Amino acid sequence: EAVARFINHGFKPATPVDSKQILVTNGASSSIDLVAFNLCDPGEGVIVLTPTYMMFKHDLCARTGIEFIAVSADVDDQFSARYAPQLAKLLEGAIVESQRRGIPVKALLVCNPCNPVGRCYSKTTLTYLARLCGSHGMHLVSDEIYAMSCFASLEPGLDEFSSVLSIPEDLSNNVLAENIHCIYGASKDFGAGGLRLGFFVTRNELLWKVCRRLALFTWVTSFSTAFFEHFLSDQCAMTAYLDLYHVRLRARYLQVTELLREHGIPFVSANSGIFLLVKLTKWLEFLDSSHPKLSREEQLCRHLAYNGGVFMSPGEVRYVQAFHTHTPLPILN
Repeated sequence: EAVARFINHGFKPATPVDSKQILVTNGASSSIDLVAFNLCDPGEGVIVLTPTYMMFKHDLCARTGIEFIAVSADVDDQFSARYAPQLAKLLEGAIVESQRRGIPVKALLVCNPCNPVGRCYSKTTLTYLARLCGSHGMHLVSDEIYAMSCFASLEPGLDEFSSVLSIPEDLSNNVLAENIHCIYGASKDFGAGGLRLGFFVTRNELLWKVCRRLALFTWVTSFSTAFFEHFLSDQCAMTAYLDLYHVRLRARYLQVTELLREHGIPFVSANSGIFLLVKLTKWLEFLDSSHPKLSREEQLCRHLAYNGGVFMSPGEVRYVQAFHTHTPLPILN
């Protein structure tokens, strides 16, 4: 009940979410695994928009035998409503090509807000994606684990968070509520990874039931559920926490981006999450391209970690396309 109230307040669903439409697992990764296992048969595929969270491939495929189809959003801004038609057309091509290769596509998975870009998909873009999925009989799954990690940005044109749950059912465009699913968890917005709490929100009763059968393998502790329920039920404490969290997120973002500008390091403007996508291409030329084990990106990341105390995640593991070949997102210099 507490999670349903939280979802209804913060995610603004088109129709209220009932507690019976939420399945609790021991982490968002378990929810992703359950959804993939029950939506797909071995050999079928899930399209994932990139750049994205590096563990999606593992979470989707480790035990399911399904195909992970990474699609680079080769448009000027994959999050903006302005480019939603182009994005949908690009994905349409990926679906057709996958089917040509003998891989039926059963679902589209998006990360919203996006890790590692730090941007939110506009509601218009999400609606286009839902219509695309509907036209192909696919499911739209959104990992929204950073939903409450959004902050006011000084950069123009950055959309605020909209959940896939806010997309209204539209039978004329094959948008069915039962084919749109949301995954959330306590680990990111609340810094409570140790609680091991994930939430699968679906209006699909049959999918909920089959996932519930396998959820026996992803049980959560009574302490975790009692603690988190108590916290969510204390509206004053939760509001105070989130208000302070948003202020600190914005302050750190401004601090880091000011430093990047001072040193001439390009980055993608953001308004969500705890990460930044930066461009360090010009530093790669100083590294050994013939290293037997490490790519130049990995070498640079190790150098920054060991000598500068700064942890960087290589773009290659996030399926980031090279910025020198095309610019999929606006880069600030």
